[in-house]
Amino acid sequence: NDCWQFCLREVSWSPVQTCGQSPSARRGHSFTAITIGRTVLYGGYNGEWLNDMHVLDCRDRVWMWSEVMHSDMWPGRRAFHTTCCVSHSLCVVMGGWLEGRAAGDAYVVDIERGSAHHITLSDARAGHTACCRVTSDGSALIFVLGGTRDNAGHVRSVISDLCVYSWNPQAPHALVVCADPAAQLQRQLDAERRQQEDARAPPALPLAGDNEIVRELASRVYGVSIGKGTADGGKEETNDELAAHNMQLAGENEELRRRLREIAAEKEELIGQLTAAGRENEELIDELASSNTQLATENERIAQELDTFRIEKDSARRVTEGSRCLHQLHDSIQSEESRQLTDEDQKSRYLHQIRLHDFHIKSCLGQS
Repeated sequence: NDCWQFCLREVSWSPVQTCGQSPSARRGHSFTAITIGRTVLYGGYNGEWLNDMHVLDCRDRVWMWSEVMHSDMWPGRRAFHTTCCVSHSLCVVMGGWLEGRAAGDAYVVDIERGSAHHITLSDARAGHTACCRVTSDGSALIFVLGGTRDNAGHVRSVISDLCVYSWNPQAPHALVVCADPAAQLQRQLDAERRQQEDARAPPALPLAGDNEIVRELASRVYGVSIGKGTADGGKEETNDELAAHNMQLAGENEELRRRLREIAAEKEELIGQLTAAGRENEELIDELASSNTQLATENERIAQELDTFRIEKDSARRVTEGSRCLHQLHDSIQSEESRQLTDEDQKSRYLHQIRLHDFHIKSCLGQS
């Protein structure tokens, strides 16, 4: 369920760091841009058929995932379908494998409200491609090409036809098969061309010479002066002034476009610098992680050495205590032996005195 972006300037892929609850890992899903900076993901398969919808919003320079909470009326679980955006909040989910079979339906999904409207199609297909062309009046043509379908006996066949559906905002819950898509597309192109020509044409000024309000508006808005009693010759002169003013505005617009292109180039350059800075940050993070690993290993070794030192210190303390005990025992033995020797000497002196006394007594008795 990782997310990547492709840079057209550097022609390279790079991972995207997203926020929020990311969708689960899947395949066969659709991933469609709905507005600038917003993309919608729907369905897919990851061991089971899915029908959840998520929006990835990067308008605030932060890639944020959010899940669309929906009502009971919602497209079924499917994969290998297509999703086309027909307005800033409406998209059309079409076809796909609906829990193992080709689906012959479509849903107009309101992303903001979390609701959907079911549409039955005349053809069932999966694994197809689809793209949408929205016109200036809000209508859209959906081009569907290829795919596979289920035939009798569950035999799948490849489809090579092109089917075009028309969607109209006046009837948003309907898709109409175009009988002549080329003619309808040409009509759309002609209508857009006429709108562009009308937008480029200079506006017509009301030439009421005695109307002070009209003259004031023309002076402020269009930069021209309308005198009183303007005749047909004045019309031609005023139109020339308007044409010159429009040419000046066109030059200013071109200058603004050039400046916008320069700003876009500077923006791309800044994005490249930020990307390079991000890579450097990633390298620094890797180096810090490696240093932390080395420090952890060194700390573990020091801890082991400290444990060994504590064991050796405890053993030395025990040996010291044992030696002190031996010295005390030796001193006590020597004291006991000295005491015993002292008692023997006293006993010998006593015996000697007794013998002397006895000899003296015997000597006295012999003299008597």
